[in-house]
Amino acid sequence: MPTTADLEARIAESCKTVSSAYGLFKSKAAEQGWRMSNSLLNPGRARLVFPG
Repeated sequence: MPTTADLEARIAESCKTVSSAYGLFKSKAAEQGWRMSNSLLNPGRARLVFPG
């Protein structure tokens, strides 16, 4: 069974991957006529939940 630390590490790794690939994805989508500026796929800080 994965630990909380394992899950947090996987989530952090996933966030890094998405953040690094999103710019290319967005530009390729724009080339195809998509408007991504208001997309729910945006990996910005507004989509992250920080433990409080």
